[in-house]
Order: sequence, then C-alpha cells, then structure tokens
Amino acid sequence: MWEPFGFQELPTGLLLWLLLYADSACIFLAVIEEFLLVSYLFSYKVIEILAGGGCALVEWRLETGRTHQIRAHAKYLGVPLLGDDVYGGTKSMALSLLQSRNPSSYHGLLLQLVTRLERPCLHALSLGFQHPNTGEDLSFSQLPPLDFAEILDGLRSIGTNKVT
Repeated sequence: MWEPFGFQELPTGLLLWLLLYADSACIFLAVIEEFLLVSYLFSYKVIEILAGGGCALVEWRLETGRTHQIRAHAKYLGVPLLGDDVYGGTKSMALSLLQSRNPSSYHGLLLQLVTRLERPCLHALSLGFQHPNTGEDLSFSQLPPLDFAEILDGLRSIGTNKVT
C-alpha cells in the first residue's frame, strides 16, 4: 500500500487530486468540488535532492494545464515550491527547514540564498502543445534565468544527491 511521505520517499509519481494506487510508477488524483469533478493530471520526477534533503530539483510534466497547477499540487503533497509565499513555501519556512538539515557552518549561505528569493523557484525548461487551430505541434525551450541558476548552484554547493 502506498502512503505519501514526500519527495525523498517517493521520487516519481503520476497524480490527480484524490490519491489512488495504480502501480509502482503511477498514482492518480482527482479534485471534487461540490458536484463537479475536475481532473488535473501530471507526473513528477525528483532529479536531485539538494542541501541535505532540505529541498529537491523536480521535473514536472503536465498532462492538463490549469492555473497554478504545479504550485497547488506541490503544496498538497507537503512540498511547496521554494519561495512560493502564496502556496506555503515561505522564506521563513524554507530557511527553517534548510537550516535544520544542515550543519551550522552552512547557515549563513542558506540565509543568503533564501533572502535572495523574489519569486517561486519554478521554471518551464520546455513547453509543448498542439496548436488549437492548425494542429501543428509546437515546442519552446528556455534555460533557467540567472536568479534561479544561482540559487540552484548555491544549494548544490551545500550538497547534492542525484536520484536514479
């Protein structure tokens, strides 16, 4: 039986809003609002555990596109995005978690990194979809912006564990 424990214990998954076991790689979830069933389907994969397990680099793949979908699901899973004040990833929460999982010699660097957060640490490395009128498959890619890359590098300098 599967139980949610967070990214370190469940490095991959396929989700909707109510968790149901499907097989070792897939979990489904659906949101029920009164009499309306709205499904939000996506998968995630942890790429790296960073900074003593205080955070992780995660790849998200959306099968449905909804406003704030990744942010809301990350909060639901108990792992809000770093720097996401709206969905629970506040600077104070991040700093507390990161400092609790790392030696005091890293606390100054962690404070510096977290203080620099101006937005949720979320970046679309690539986007693809079928054009609604022409049916053409479109894809776009963009490297992470400098602020994201610098925070990621700082967290990696404290410690990284690639997930296979």
